[in-house]
Amino acid sequence: GSGRRAFFQRLAVTKPAELPRGLRELRVVFREANVVDFAAVEALQRLTDDEKEATTSPEKKEAEEQEDEEAKSHRGGSGGDLWDASIFTAVPAAGGNLEAGVAAVEIQDTFLVYEVLGGGDARAMSVRQSAQGHKLLPWAGVAARVRCCRRIGGEWKPIRAEQNVAPLSGSAFCFLPLPVRTGLPLHVNGYFELSANRRDIWWGSDMTGDGEVRSRWNRLLLQDVVAE
Repeated sequence: GSGRRAFFQRLAVTKPAELPRGLRELRVVFREANVVDFAAVEALQRLTDDEKEATTSPEKKEAEEQEDEEAKSHRGGSGGDLWDASIFTAVPAAGGNLEAGVAAVEIQDTFLVYEVLGGGDARAMSVRQSAQGHKLLPWAGVAARVRCCRRIGGEWKPIRAEQNVAPLSGSAFCFLPLPVRTGLPLHVNGYFELSANRRDIWWGSDMTGDGEVRSRWNRLLLQDVVAE
């Protein structure tokens, strides 16, 4: 239509520095109920112990220590592998399904998302091919995880690298996720040309005809837009 033609005409003459781009922060919360979050449990236990230490009288503290020793002797050990169900139920889940001895794990990932309408050969190809009916848009975005937190005691606490946070395995998207890994620690979303079943990105140097056009477009999209 006329609107589409006007868009590509404007795209063709826009200076590279004036092409739209944007950087934003995105937070995603994952919640898994009915999973014991031992890290949160331990943190809450430490908080509870610290509060008791500050408020318990010496006489009451001595009586509690005696009770603990008696309980250990009945269990035949230190009891380090036994967990008090009341600690689990103290973990807030903001709507999660909590049961005795079960807590909901809440993880918040923070991403920096950068999106750009690119230039270079990708823009030139999209303008040229638009006149032939192809719908190629030199747009892409990348998302990098910059922070990972766990909810503990109603607050988000950063998860340190030594706490075995799984590294981000980057995926490719064409507005919807694709079964394609980027090999990078970030996600890539772009106006890729896909196979008919939407599972593969057209790629190869030995193609001809329409396949060669699609493969070349994907290379230019990565080169001139994603890499920017």
